[in-house]
Amino acid sequence: MALGRYLDAFDAYKKAIQIQPDFVLAHFFLGLIYLETGDRNRALAEYNILKDLDQNYANDLLKMIC
Repeated sequence: MALGRYLDAFDAYKKAIQIQPDFVLAHFFLGLIYLETGDRNRALAEYNILKDLDQNYANDLLKMIC
């Protein structure tokens, strides 16, 4: 993701979530990808998932969304 290879990163995070649905960092970084690509609604969806998994990461993502 840091290299701007959002599609590769997106695929990797989605696969990680399929394997481990409660993988906090995968949800967090997926939310960041959505933000970087202009999809605020999907970023908010990841925030809603994170609220139940890790409030700190959820708050960090929400700060970036707002």
